[in-house]
Amino acid sequence: MESQKIVVLFATTDREEFLAFQSIVTTQRYPFALRYPGSLAEVDSLLQTGLVDVVVTDLTFQNGSFADWLFLWPFPFVLLADYSDRERIEDIIKDMSCGFLIREPEKKHLEVLPILLKKVVRDHEARKRQSLELQVREQQYLDLVQALPDVVYAVDENGYFTFINDAIREFGYEPVELIGKHFSVLLEPEEVPRVSRSIVLKQYEGKVTGPTKAPKLFDERRRGPRKTVGLEVKLRVKKKEGGMIPIEEGQRIGMITSYGQVDAAGFFQQQEGKGVKLKGSVGIIHDITQRKVDQELLQEALKEKNLLLKEIHHRVKNNLQIISSLLNLQRRYIKDPEDAKLFLDSQMQVRSMALVHEHLYQSDRISRIDMQSYLRTLCENLFEAYGAYSLGVCLDVQVEELAFEISIATPLGLLVNELVSNSLKYAFPEQRGGNISVQLYTTLDSCALVVTDDGVGLPQDFQLDRSDTLGYQLIVALVEQLEGTLEVLPQKGTAYRICFPYRSR
Repeated sequence: MESQKIVVLFATTDREEFLAFQSIVTTQRYPFALRYPGSLAEVDSLLQTGLVDVVVTDLTFQNGSFADWLFLWPFPFVLLADYSDRERIEDIIKDMSCGFLIREPEKKHLEVLPILLKKVVRDHEARKRQSLELQVREQQYLDLVQALPDVVYAVDENGYFTFINDAIREFGYEPVELIGKHFSVLLEPEEVPRVSRSIVLKQYEGKVTGPTKAPKLFDERRRGPRKTVGLEVKLRVKKKEGGMIPIEEGQRIGMITSYGQVDAAGFFQQQEGKGVKLKGSVGIIHDITQRKVDQELLQEALKEKNLLLKEIHHRVKNNLQIISSLLNLQRRYIKDPEDAKLFLDSQMQVRSMALVHEHLYQSDRISRIDMQSYLRTLCENLFEAYGAYSLGVCLDVQVEELAFEISIATPLGLLVNELVSNSLKYAFPEQRGGNISVQLYTTLDSCALVVTDDGVGLPQDFQLDRSDTLGYQLIVALVEQLEGTLEVLPQKGTAYRICFPYRSR
């Protein structure tokens, strides 16, 4: 059937050539249906029907204007040319679905024309299929990009938008109104000098930054590890009637600045005869406004919590100081020196606990206490309370830079208070001078407190596990609270070592 044949429009000025080819088609039974137009109007009429599959023409038909017209359209054709036409052939035959034949005097070229026609038609059909598949893929990618909640954009080498998806509508813009405009229209004015390629890169001329210190830019043109990732910028939300676009802030509604996180990289484009060239950049803008709002609310809540905890520590410290002052006043009315010492011991124990809360109140880290400062202040207070400096007793405090939670710092402070107090009360009788040392250091997974003096030492029959005094019972209880061990070191004077588990953070 003719409908299944390849329709060939044979538009040449040589009718004998057409008749010779028609004879070949008939004799060889090629699946061609030939049409021979007499004028350009007839050519146009046949092409308008959409039934023509391929065209055969030359440079003499309509003075070559038809061949020039075919060159402008993706239509398969074969050019019949003479050797004298070689300069024009290259300009016309640029499409892979086109071809040419050099005419032979005895029209032998017509014998291979059917082969070339079939090839040209097959190539054209293949290109059509590829083009259709490419269009389908491009449409799929475009649909995917348009469905993304994040803003996807592309800018040219000068930073002007060439594409932006529909997600930009969330910021009050229509995509079409941004095409051709510079990316800075989306930024708050103060942000532009910080993230604009044309401004920022001038500051880095002659400097080697490496990937880690490379500046982050909105209109990035680098690839690989130097490309922009995680750039946070303030976005200019387009004004509507009534002001800025309202954005929900959790439990409240307000007018706030929008924030975006930008990831961008350069892209390349093939230049004919010039290799690849960096043409611009593509990027994604993720709206992080709600995250910023949540962070600010969290920081405000944390600040309020810190202030509240500081106020609690301040009040606890004041209450303990009041108790310490009452004990001090009461001690003045006690006549028995031994009873007065008991009141002084209690007073210093209360002051050691008050000192913990004072350090927490004054510290930037309300959950941990600087032990170096705390223990030094504690020991100095004990020396002043017992008048040790006037008796010639020297203090040596060697504490590593450690920070403990209150659950560790409080019993540790009470231990130092008890051990140093005992040394001040019993190690140097008859007002003799001496030395007291306090050390706190860490090992692999534990911490050690060592308190020593070079005084008279413990009685020869002293056994720690059998001592029934209140002071030593308190020491044992505090060591158990720390889940530690207590030992008496064999050296001149008195030396205690307390080891307890500790893992640094």
